[in-house]
Amino acid sequence: MHPESRHGQHPDRLVEAMRQVVLRIEVPRETEAAWTQSASTPGLAALELLTRAFGIRLPAAAVEDPLLTVHVPPAQG
Repeated sequence: MHPESRHGQHPDRLVEAMRQVVLRIEVPRETEAAWTQSASTPGLAALELLTRAFGIRLPAAAVEDPLLTVHVPPAQG
């Protein structure tokens, strides 16, 4: 969600892979009306990034189908 905010020991480790799959890596300047490059399907681009960077392969249905989620209320006490 905030690719321009990278932290850790190797914050730019995935920048080249992000460029290859056309994921945004920086926020636009105020003068730019829109991002200069953006993946048409960011979810699929993120899967491609996982494959290129880590060798993890997930089916495209992982982003095309609804995601199952659950709300877990905070523990009380």
